[in-house]
Amino acid sequence: MKKKFLIVFMLVVGVLSGILCLTACTSKIDTQDPTHTHNYQWVDNGNGTHKQHCSVSGCAEPDINSGSHNYDTSGVCICGKTESIVEAHIHTFTNYIYNNDATCVDDGTETAKCKLCDKTDTRIKANTATSEHVFGNYSYNNDATCGKDGTETRKCLYCDETDTCTKKNTATGIHTFLNYVYNNDATCVDDGTETAKCK
Repeated sequence: MKKKFLIVFMLVVGVLSGILCLTACTSKIDTQDPTHTHNYQWVDNGNGTHKQHCSVSGCAEPDINSGSHNYDTSGVCICGKTESIVEAHIHTFTNYIYNNDATCVDDGTETAKCKLCDKTDTRIKANTATSEHVFGNYSYNNDATCGKDGTETRKCLYCDETDTCTKKNTATGIHTFLNYVYNNDATCVDDGTETAKCK
């Protein structure tokens, strides 16, 4: 009988000790002010740290146990803050989308996003090089004459292909004479003459 009583007594003491321990986690008598009972609760500071805070008015020690979050293997901190954990995985890329970036020289590319995360993969899309050139701006060749308009040329941005066309209304109307040829017409009285033809 005494043995059973002793066992029951020990169980009661153990339960009471557990209750007191749990109460101490959130409630604590202020040793400086016995009339004040702390009600500490974990608080996330929002900057990667946490603390236990007492919200009772007039508390002399409102914050304790400040420190950084310490997450367990399941991504949970003692304060209750959780951290998203992305499990390691092999990227799976499907549904490649063409980037419409082929040129007259190079094939274009296509890009896919991993099914499990935001990782992307870009690869060459074979046989997409186009025969169409992409030309830059025209540049005047400064080659107009007195009776003929000059030309202007533009170059492909990706290869050496050029495109030349007439630049309208650039004829100068000014003759250019070069390479005069002596006419062999001098006399004993007058100098001879020479003639040149406009370019």
